[in-house]
Amino acid sequence: LTPDTQNGNSTWSLEKLNLRDFAEIRIYNIYGVVVAEFKGSDFNKGQGWEGDNLPTGAYWYLIDKKDGTSPITGSVTILK
Repeated sequence: LTPDTQNGNSTWSLEKLNLRDFAEIRIYNIYGVVVAEFKGSDFNKGQGWEGDNLPTGAYWYLIDKKDGTSPITGSVTILK
């Protein structure tokens, strides 16, 4: 999902993952530095992530559901 305000995707949402409140979400820049960190409860409350404080580019995420399953990883792109 690439958030963009024109098509209504201005917030990265993880609602479909049904995260537990204590799940951990980390977003990394191209240098491997954590640029954002959240608990599942942030996404469960519909807050999502907009990435407004970050420049345009590709970022990587790691979602640890804290339920014994393997972490979910992937990329998200910010376009402004």
